[in-house]
Amino acid sequence: MKEGKIKTPAGLSTRARAFYRRTVTDFGLEGEEQALTILELACRALSAAEAAHTELAAYIATAHRVTVDAGTGRPIPHPAARVAKEQSESFERLLRGLDLELVPKDPRPPRRTP
Repeated sequence: MKEGKIKTPAGLSTRARAFYRRTVTDFGLEGEEQALTILELACRALSAAEAAHTELAAYIATAHRVTVDAGTGRPIPHPAARVAKEQSESFERLLRGLDLELVPKDPRPPRRTP
């Protein structure tokens, strides 16, 4: 199936849609419903992480800081920072669950530490 013909789930960011299409094509996931479900969840996490990063960047650009007032007088990290971190971790965890070799393994044996 050509990459342009793959139907992507609704609501994904541009980058997540491209990743979805590329992954389905490169790994031949057409018809693999379980893998496609996991991939969709991973791409939704990627979209959410991107949205949080965008929100945080906009806040930093105007406020010149990464903290917000918690209403107690103490600054706390902007909530988007937590969302970005959690969604990025979810993306990575879900991709590991697919058990695809997205990054070629280093053919060299592991280094020994003294």
